[in-house]
Amino acid sequence: MDGKTRLGVFPGAKIIMSGPGLQQRLRIEPVGWTHEREREFSERLVLYYTGIRRIAKNLLAQVVGSYLAREVATVQVLHSIKTLATEMGYAMREGEWAYLGDLIDRHWSLNQILDPHTTNAPINALLQEVRPYLAGAKLAGGGGGFMLLLAKDVESANALRTRLVSDDLPGTVYAYAVANSGMLVEKG
Repeated sequence: MDGKTRLGVFPGAKIIMSGPGLQQRLRIEPVGWTHEREREFSERLVLYYTGIRRIAKNLLAQVVGSYLAREVATVQVLHSIKTLATEMGYAMREGEWAYLGDLIDRHWSLNQILDPHTTNAPINALLQEVRPYLAGAKLAGGGGGFMLLLAKDVESANALRTRLVSDDLPGTVYAYAVANSGMLVEKG
C-alpha cells in the first residue's frame, strides 16, 4: 500500500442494529436488493430541501430521557420504529413501493408522537399539496429541513419534481445516489 490508512464504511442500503446496553455492537444487514430494485427506488425517491429548518436541539435528550424513564408511549413508539425498519428493508428488497410508502408514512406519524413539534403548518401544507403524487413521505431527522418523498410511480416522481421546483415553493430538489462504494477515509 502507499502508507495511508483506509477505513471503509459499509456501502449501499442497509439496516444497522445494535443490542441493548452500554457496550454497543453493531449488526449491519444489507438490504440485498437487485440493481433493478435500486434503480426503481432511485427513480421514485425525491430528496427535497424544504427551506424550513426546525429546532431539534433538545429532542434526543427528551426521547432518551423518556425511554430511560420507561414511559410507555415512548417505549412503544421506539419498538414500532425498529419493527418498521425491518419491514422497510423487506419492501425495498422486494420492490413493494406502495407498502414502503405506507411504512414511511407510519414512521412519520410515530416521529410526531415522539415530538409533536416535528412538523409545522408550512410543512403540513406542503405535504398536503404534493400528497396526490406520493406513496409516502417524512422529514429526515435532525431538523435540517430535508424531506424524503416516495412517489407512487416514475410518472408521479417526474410530476412531483416539476411541481417542487416551481416558483411558488421555497425549496430545492437535490440529486442523490445510494453510495455503493462506501465512504473512504484516508489518513496520510
